[in-house]
Amino acid sequence: MTPEVPQQREMASGNTSTKGLASLLIKWGTLNVLPAPAAAAVIVVLLFVSWGVTILLGGAGPVAPHWFYIPVFIAGLRFGPWGALATGVTSMVVAGPLLPLSFNPTTAQVASDWVSRGIFFVVIGQLVTLLFGAVRSLSAKEALAEGVRESEKRFRALAQRATDMVSIVDLDGTYITESPAVERILGWKPGQRTSWPAIESVHPDDQEKASAVLDDVIANIGKSRTVEVRQSDSSGEWHWVESTVTNMVDESTVHGIVVNSRVVDERKALEQELIHRALHDSLTGLANRALLRERLETSLVRRDLNERPPALLFIDVDDFKTVNDGYGHEVGDRLLIEIAERLHACARPEDLVARIGGDEFAVLVEEDPESRDAAEHIARRILGALEEPFDVSGRQTMVGASIGISSYCGGTPDADLILRQADMAMYSAKGSGKSQFAAFSNEMEQFFRSGSDIESATAHQ
Repeated sequence: MTPEVPQQREMASGNTSTKGLASLLIKWGTLNVLPAPAAAAVIVVLLFVSWGVTILLGGAGPVAPHWFYIPVFIAGLRFGPWGALATGVTSMVVAGPLLPLSFNPTTAQVASDWVSRGIFFVVIGQLVTLLFGAVRSLSAKEALAEGVRESEKRFRALAQRATDMVSIVDLDGTYITESPAVERILGWKPGQRTSWPAIESVHPDDQEKASAVLDDVIANIGKSRTVEVRQSDSSGEWHWVESTVTNMVDESTVHGIVVNSRVVDERKALEQELIHRALHDSLTGLANRALLRERLETSLVRRDLNERPPALLFIDVDDFKTVNDGYGHEVGDRLLIEIAERLHACARPEDLVARIGGDEFAVLVEEDPESRDAAEHIARRILGALEEPFDVSGRQTMVGASIGISSYCGGTPDADLILRQADMAMYSAKGSGKSQFAAFSNEMEQFFRSGSDIESATAHQ
């Protein structure tokens, strides 16, 4: 800490103490520390004290009894013009008829004297009261202005040293000012974006969301909302930014919409990684059952927009158990990875390939209205791809696959039903011989329900 800091603190403390003492003396001198009845009683006492002092000093006659100015002035300062008027009239009586007609042997008091003095009491009391009121009003305004200036200084100091970005936009959504942190974080120089529409810095895909939040905050004074959008830096690169937008139009030192922002790229990356892990198979990187079901439900909801609904391929790898038990789990895992790669190569970009457990996979085929056989075409490609031997850790390995195909055939859309039907079709294909595919039919469901259970179909594995 530099030596100047304690000195500055000491000076500031001294100034504060002086101001506090002066304010206290003014309050006592004007009786503002007392309740109104007590202050009125003090003024009455001062009237009679002034009466006694005037008699003792012989102040009646040609010379006005100046002691009565004290209660008149104090009444005006405590109670305003009406207090000065009432005390001035009272002083006229106390300093007139209530004084002895001639307590000074050389001077006799006449009525014109005390009436003139009373009028002077009233006039001078009003003038002093109005003058003090004007000075007090100016002092209050100056104190208010000083407070505003101090508040602005503190705001600027906080904004300049804040680690987050602070921006102020007007009711049209245009930048008014920004803190220096904007340059350090996004590369924009302070003032560079002044008069720019704030929405132009937001990624096109996020502009609708950002506009809705900004419009809502602008319409409600004092309201605050938080939103996460992508914003561009000065080089055009996009960053995830969390912004808290607050309507401070009613604040005289701000008079705008305050936006406190910070970059959250690392947090968003972590969130996306966690979401990816929750929806993807850790071994193959393919979608897992949860993501498959989610995409299937979405496709079924959109079925009315297509001439044909989506189809689901349920794939069970033939003879995988033999490889896994014979060569070990490490070789088995490597084989599953290579199978996943071949399945992905057989599917189209719009299709979803998933591993739904063990040696079972699935492909969600978004049907092409112009090609009614898209699912069967992909099934044939998969069977052909899996017929090629796999080179796993230097070992030539052969496997095949049984594929069941199911698609939405009317009624209430049900993802679980589509999955179950594709599973039935897969067992039907496996029961007819390996490396085949079969499309689900109502006869299959009747077959499995009639007592020819799945175990009889799997006996051919």
